[in-house]
Amino acid sequence: MAAGCGLILGLILSALDYMENITGIQLFMIDVFVFVAGMSYCTVMYRDKCLEGQIGYGTSVLFGILLSAFTFIVIGVYKYIYAVLINPADYNAQLSQAMELMREYGYGASFDDVRRAAGNPMAFTVAYLINGLLVGVLLAPLISLFIKKK
Repeated sequence: MAAGCGLILGLILSALDYMENITGIQLFMIDVFVFVAGMSYCTVMYRDKCLEGQIGYGTSVLFGILLSAFTFIVIGVYKYIYAVLINPADYNAQLSQAMELMREYGYGASFDDVRRAAGNPMAFTVAYLINGLLVGVLLAPLISLFIKKK
């Protein structure tokens, strides 16, 4: 159940990210709201349909972490496809922004230095996946406090 919900939630968040990339409007708070609401809804659905309305705190946390992992795997695949196939110029623009930030803080970095540090789009994708797992590890216990029934 975590895989199916993670796939759907990942596709929804990927679509929001694509809209952000097209419009240039940052929808970060909407992304967070959708992720928390989706994680909550899926955990309640799992509790009610698979566990007969009863779920312990640990089971709820584990489900939330698994859901987050599947969600961010889907988003990571989308990010990689976007950076390599759909719009490689956007990936280079992000590297340029990183270079400007480094210059602002006194790191006289060239574009090649930033590219070496950032790696390729696959390294960027793996870093994004790790970030997503950390978000899941932080949010799952909080959400589980309100969802558990035992």
